[in-house]
Amino acid sequence: STSGIPNLTESNVVFDYNKTKWTNQDISVAIRETTGSGYKLQYSIEDPNSEDTWRDYTEPLIISENREIYVRLSDGVSAGKYTKEAIKIIDKLQPNDFTPETTSTSNSITITGFTVDKEETETNGSSGIEKYYFRIKEGENWGEWLPKEGQEGTSYTFDGLIQNRQYTLQMKAVDRAGNEK
Repeated sequence: STSGIPNLTESNVVFDYNKTKWTNQDISVAIRETTGSGYKLQYSIEDPNSEDTWRDYTEPLIISENREIYVRLSDGVSAGKYTKEAIKIIDKLQPNDFTPETTSTSNSITITGFTVDKEETETNGSSGIEKYYFRIKEGENWGEWLPKEGQEGTSYTFDGLIQNRQYTLQMKAVDRAGNEK
């Protein structure tokens, strides 16, 4: 940049997210530059090479999908070189379908199943399966999801059941962003 406007780099821009771990929610991203130059901070979330996409930064950005955010300094006429931040913590996709299977004894039923998280796309990450939960229905009422904190294991046994009675079982997979299947 010949205009004397500082070029932004990874070392002089701070991106503050309101979430730091995998999430299935929109995130808020605050941006500040640390050059102390007094120039206007601008951002683009589209094509940084098109002047039409640049906006003055005035408040945190609400980001709903993984993408790159470009930032630069401007005097209103000219601009310094931009730097970028890649947002990679959003995963709004449910895990893949799966079909659990059961085995039973005279007084227990074991349910077993396994799945993987949906593949990463341009706009959503693949956070990976974190836990499985299981529940049983006797008559009209579903029991609680068990175990309470979930488990990494893909199998769970319900004991103390009554022979020749009908039970319905469910299993769910939850990824690290909180999406369920």
